[in-house]
Amino acid sequence: MAFSVLDCDRVVHFLGMNFGRPFVTPDTSKGKNIVIDERFAESEVSRLPALAAELVELKVNVIVTSGGAAAQAAKKATSTIPIVLLGAGDPVGTGLVASMARPGGNLTGVTEFSTDLSGKRLQLLKNAVPRISRVAVLYNSSDPAMTLRYQALEQAAPIWVSRSSRSAYVSPRSLKARFPP
Repeated sequence: MAFSVLDCDRVVHFLGMNFGRPFVTPDTSKGKNIVIDERFAESEVSRLPALAAELVELKVNVIVTSGGAAAQAAKKATSTIPIVLLGAGDPVGTGLVASMARPGGNLTGVTEFSTDLSGKRLQLLKNAVPRISRVAVLYNSSDPAMTLRYQALEQAAPIWVSRSSRSAYVSPRSLKARFPP
């Protein structure tokens, strides 16, 4: 069995801590009949399609992704290899799946419904700091799920604060350029 991990060091830890032990029996061991191939884009989203294509070329049994961009790259790379989504935001809103009840295709996984919770987070902030009147949001505009979260937060902002502003970035490099040390 081969697990492929696309751009997710926290999933590698999760796989090693939880999935690795049950698979290791007298008949199985990592490196003999369980292989975990890892691919990391190192925060360069533009590398994800090529990395996903590499995993497809390896004919792995399953691809585990973290984040919307890695999930989108994996979905575009294959319609036959199962893809497990972790932390992909709103999979319906970003077009990864048709619906939560019937996702269709080869994708499955876990969502935190973070878009739906964006307004609630702002409400909690206002409850914790009642005098707050301005909020600034920093988000990765290259990630469709992050953009949906920001839009939901922007819709809720007039209810809880008098002014909100945003600062979008595309990569760590562009973030460093915006906020030099």
